[in-house]
Amino acid sequence: MTFQHFNSLNKHHQQQKLISKGKYVADRTTEDYQALLFELNGFFVEVTYNKQEDEILQVNGFENTEDLAPYLGEIRLASIV
Repeated sequence: MTFQHFNSLNKHHQQQKLISKGKYVADRTTEDYQALLFELNGFFVEVTYNKQEDEILQVNGFENTEDLAPYLGEIRLASIV
């Protein structure tokens, strides 16, 4: 599965894939939201969650390593190798 295919799935199927095959890598939190980073089939998935509304705002698969910048202080290589 590519990140393009993952992004084309509905939220329910994306969540199923992350639960069954995704590997947690890191997270970042602000007062309003939490973003979780997963590795899945050689690409990354960021899940953005609104803490106040108790809902997932966005699920986005990507390969671009520049999108990992906000997580660089938190990523543990052993979790994705």
